[in-house]
Amino acid sequence: MAKLGINTGSAPNDGTGDGLRVGGGKVNTNFDEVYAAIGDGTTLRIGTGSTCAITIGESFVGIGSTIPAHLLDVRGGIGATNISISGIATVVDLRGVTAIDATTTATIEAATAAMPNQFEYINVTGMGTINNLNVSGVSTLGIATATNFSVSGVTTFNQDVQFPGASYNVLWDQATSKFKFDDSAKCVFGSASGGDLLIYHTGGNSTIKNETGEFRIVGNDIRLQTQNGSEDYLLAVDGGSVSIFYDHGKKLETTVSGVNITGIVTADNANVAGVVTATSFTGSGSGLTGIEAGLDAFSAGMFSMW
Repeated sequence: MAKLGINTGSAPNDGTGDGLRVGGGKVNTNFDEVYAAIGDGTTLRIGTGSTCAITIGESFVGIGSTIPAHLLDVRGGIGATNISISGIATVVDLRGVTAIDATTTATIEAATAAMPNQFEYINVTGMGTINNLNVSGVSTLGIATATNFSVSGVTTFNQDVQFPGASYNVLWDQATSKFKFDDSAKCVFGSASGGDLLIYHTGGNSTIKNETGEFRIVGNDIRLQTQNGSEDYLLAVDGGSVSIFYDHGKKLETTVSGVNITGIVTADNANVAGVVTATSFTGSGSGLTGIEAGLDAFSAGMFSMW
């Protein structure tokens, strides 16, 4: 409604102006419109309804909000060259900001669309998509996607972290505390162009591949076992024996004086420089040399025919 003016007449007491009752009514109507627009004394508003610009209550101030819920409750977009925050800021959508100085904590829910900004501290508790982010202090990120991410301090990732590759991906699974490599994604060590040591799984097989120098397995005791750990293949004891097993049965064991073998040894040729002690031999013995002259090996019971 347009402002109501009081007709004061052309000259004093000429009878052409508004009477006291009419003039008072116009004053009341004007005040009613002011109260409706800016509040009743406890709340100050500029604008009405959905177009309300500023609301000032007893404790809270709202911009674009008729009922502010925070000390400063801003609804809608903000255009600013510099924003200085000394406490905690919760921002739903922050875009195109030239500088942010958050001396305590900045919490960005839907982070930024394009902002090459530098933060002292940043805490992203929701989903963040950031093109360029430089953090010089301690950062805590929930879920964030960044084109360029530079951190000179300590960064804490509270949820999963994905490392997408051109062909294969790697995932830090927060729930299981595991790094998970896709099939054919390789863990590579060394400065060679293709790496010096590679660990990967592909085609149903797992591979540890060394391409430079010696491949060393260092430990006090070394044990190779079946997939479920129920049977041994090989056992090497620090300062002791090395044992080889067949179906979990020990067949060969090194000792301080030589080798102990359990079972039958089959060989095309055997060259023994020392003494061979056995309870029996099989075969004709025709190829043996060094037998005492005139000794009948069969009558002496040295050989048995099977």
